[in-house]
Amino acid sequence: MRSDFTWIYPSHPASGDGTNGDTAYRRLYLGIRQAILDGRLHPGEKLPASRDLAQNLGISRNTVMTSFDLLAS
Repeated sequence: MRSDFTWIYPSHPASGDGTNGDTAYRRLYLGIRQAILDGRLHPGEKLPASRDLAQNLGISRNTVMTSFDLLAS
């Protein structure tokens, strides 16, 4: 399993990337969703535990959990 997922979460969103002004959980959701659609995340590939991902990205676990919930809906 990968250990660095910083590429999936734009901490400083670039203008015009569709994440400008979005909340942290939405930026993470969009990053994961786009990675799935682009094939950077493959079917069956596991994401790290929410605590590990939150620590790796420097965001709260609640933000990660909200993003996961949004992906699952």
